[in-house]
Amino acid sequence: MSFNFNTDPRVDPRAAPFQPKSTPDTEPEIQCASCHKPQSHCQDPLKQCAKCKTVRYCSRECQRADWKGHKRRCRSSKPESGTSTSSTKTTTKPCHLAKPFAALKNKTWLKSRPEAEVYKLLIDVYRMRVEDEYKFKGDVEAGSMYDGGNARSALRCLTRFLTKMTRLDARRPANEKILPDWWGDSKVRGCIQAASVRDDWSWIEFAIEKPDVQEHYKDDSMPMQLRMFSEYIDGTKVMNQSCKEMLEIQAGAENGRVPEWARNGDGSAVSLLNIFGMNAQ
Repeated sequence: MSFNFNTDPRVDPRAAPFQPKSTPDTEPEIQCASCHKPQSHCQDPLKQCAKCKTVRYCSRECQRADWKGHKRRCRSSKPESGTSTSSTKTTTKPCHLAKPFAALKNKTWLKSRPEAEVYKLLIDVYRMRVEDEYKFKGDVEAGSMYDGGNARSALRCLTRFLTKMTRLDARRPANEKILPDWWGDSKVRGCIQAASVRDDWSWIEFAIEKPDVQEHYKDDSMPMQLRMFSEYIDGTKVMNQSCKEMLEIQAGAENGRVPEWARNGDGSAVSLLNIFGMNAQ
């Protein structure tokens, strides 16, 4: 004989255990956007996507696994007060050269600039590289601003980049060096200090995107200049596509030497950034 002590006919005793309904005061637990593991099951705090601040991950592996789907939403969901730096103040004016691509080809892109400009551009070379690695590959440098790191860890990442660049350039013949003659280990420290100024354009905790760079420098080609210089450092390519051919053509165009296939009907040069598909990136 069995007894049923349920006196409410509306309640089925065989039903699943009661689950409390969420109320305005009860928010669902934060979980990894890739494997859906809740924060309570993770040893370390979940890390935000540093660009949009809307999703969290329990590991870099999960962030990379989710990237193909997330990257389509990432920029559109980026908060106005997020990592964009277009509205931040800057202590130096935008840097312009009359023939920047010819200067890149001749390895003089940095050599005639004031020290403060060199610091600023090298910081942006690094930030553009980190952005490209994240955007095109879903790769996140451990400790960087894209890994949810704080200013101290992000500065360590920048220091490693600058130190590697300095050592590689020291091994090059004099006519192949890309850094100014005055550059050295002490200047690495100066560059790090420039990246430590809170709310300045070069503040290392700010991630930059292509539109930010174009707006700040008032130059649509500046992201490509940064990428070309970055490739000179150690051969790292954007989207596994070398910038060397494009650099040759751009430098030639600045001196009036434009191939026939790269001319408009009136003889003027077409946008080589569009020809190589770089303006869309």
